[in-house]
Parts: sequence; structure tokens; C-alpha cells
Amino acid sequence: MSAPQKTILTALAEASPETDFKHLDCFVLLSTQRTGSTLVCKDLESTGAFGVPGEHLLWLTRMFNKRGAVPTMDEFLSRGRSGSGNMFAINIMANQLIYLGAWLASPEEALPLINTPRGSRKLAISALQKLSPLFGATYLVSLKRDDIFATTFSRLKARATQDYHRADSGPDTGPKDSPSLEFSTFEILQEMTSIERSYIMNADALELATVGHMAISYDDAAENFPDYLKPVMQHCNLDPALSSRAKRSLKKVVSGTELKDQKDSFLSRIGFLTE
Repeated sequence: MSAPQKTILTALAEASPETDFKHLDCFVLLSTQRTGSTLVCKDLESTGAFGVPGEHLLWLTRMFNKRGAVPTMDEFLSRGRSGSGNMFAINIMANQLIYLGAWLASPEEALPLINTPRGSRKLAISALQKLSPLFGATYLVSLKRDDIFATTFSRLKARATQDYHRADSGPDTGPKDSPSLEFSTFEILQEMTSIERSYIMNADALELATVGHMAISYDDAAENFPDYLKPVMQHCNLDPALSSRAKRSLKKVVSGTELKDQKDSFLSRIGFLTE
């Protein structure tokens, strides 16, 4: 264990919750990159019933990359709440589970694990199990995208163009035209493998969690707005009628035509696609 990492884990331990937050409920959206989590978070926030769901653990990632500082617990919790509401909402990406597990563990537990693949995975899949008892009630919702190629191409394109999300500024006229991109078969398969690993890690973390969860898909969220919110609200013991308040504020970055063309090109090169 390097000195910087030991210092980071010590700082995390000092900032870890010393008590629980039973006066708050916690909503967790467990996802991975380019599966529509920002879209879903904005939809949920617009109802006024879910606090402010977002990637409130980015500071953890930055710390382990030697950037940023540890917020106080009040600062951390305020990021996911709306006013005096009692719902703390957070979007947790698969790659953040390791750091969340390290934060909620003691340095003695985390130090031997953080630097090994098996140890890091152990920290990751225990994260939700350790998080949920801190709150009065914890509601877990997992998000996937059924088409793994769509997730793959969306990731690669966003990374190449640095165009991750588009705010709505008027009537939805569809995705903006962008230069044609071509990625190698190796790049695509490598990204698919990474996505599958993320899905497996999320599934294992959910299996260890002490509360039940529900699963939603990007396709349902994209095509059935705002009706897809109703079962989410029921899962969280909220009035499903509140879904009528939702307003959508994001547009797609990748068009259906572009995605089809890219998928056809990939299939012509490799001859099959693992679903």
C-alpha cells in the first residue's frame, strides 16, 4: 500500500459516517456509464419527490486520482436533497462501488483489499450492504440498457467527442448531426467486456444488499416517459400520480439511424453480436 493511498483511506475513515441518518430515506440508482442514468435522474428530480439524484460520489474517484477533497457529511448529504426534504438520492456507477466500499470500511479492512482485483471487488460488492442500514429506508433501483452495442457505441462516441449530454432548449428535433466515427473491432469488444463486468459487479452488489431492488431499462425510460416512473414510485412508497409532474430536459446524443449504421458495420466485420 502506497503512502498516498494510505493517507486517502485514513482521510476517508475520518470522514465516514459516525452515526446513522435514520431521519432520511435513501434512493439509490445503480447504473453504469451510458445507460441513461442522467436522463432517469433528471426525470426523477423533476417530479419533486426524489431529492436531487446525481453522481454525488465523483469526489471519491477524484480523491483516488489525487484530486479533490473529502466533503463533510452535511455537505455530502445536501447534494442529494432538495430543500428540507427527507429523501437523499444518489446515482452510483459500478466503478464507484469500490471507492464507496472503501469509504464505509475501516482502514484496517480496506488497506489489504484496495490494491488487488479480488480485494477491490470484495469492497465493491459490499458497498450497498454497508450503505443501506445508515438510513431510515433505502430504495434500490438498478438500470441497464438492453442493447449492449448501443451502450458500447454511446460510450466510445462520448469519449471521442466529449459530448455526454444535451440539455433541451426547445422542441425536440432529434440528435444533432455529428461527424461519422468509426471504431475498431478490438475497441468495441474491449468496451463490451468492460460493460459486462460492470453489470456483473452491480448484480453481485445488489444480491448482497439487505433490501430488495427493482430493475428498469433504458429502453423503457426512453420510450415510456413518464409512465415508467410509476412503478419506481410505488417501489419507493411514493404516490405514482406524482409522475405526472415530470418534465424531460435531455435529448439523445446518438441517433437511431447512426446507431443502426454503426451496428451493421460492426456485424459485417465480426459476423455476430453477443447479447
